[in-house]
Amino acid sequence: MNALQKLRDSGFTVELVNGDLLRIRPQCPPGWLSTLKAAKPEIIAELRLEQRPPLYIVKTSPQLRGLAVIRDDRLFIEACIAGKTHDEITELLSQYRSHWLEAVTAERSTHCKDNAGRFAANTWLREKVY
Repeated sequence: MNALQKLRDSGFTVELVNGDLLRIRPQCPPGWLSTLKAAKPEIIAELRLEQRPPLYIVKTSPQLRGLAVIRDDRLFIEACIAGKTHDEITELLSQYRSHWLEAVTAERSTHCKDNAGRFAANTWLREKVY
């Protein structure tokens, strides 16, 4: 579990202010300050990823690189990952890729491979999320 999630699980609200300042409510106990200072870059990176629109994450995801993902797939994936943490998105997209490639490998007809991968991955994601 990452530092941001630990804070949230402990009942704190964490916001990114002016690009690189953290606002944590309620105020953290003094004993946590050294831990927070060490984890600040990680927390900021997580918060910035959360602020990115999901479609940006889908378009730039290394997990989807090399797959014949079309616009409708991206929109569907975007809807499925909305509200998820970066770690959850990464895991979902990695599994999405695995299901896609497994179906492509099993499909014998060359001209049907991309559609088989798309169908398998989107079906898996739909069942996983909804």
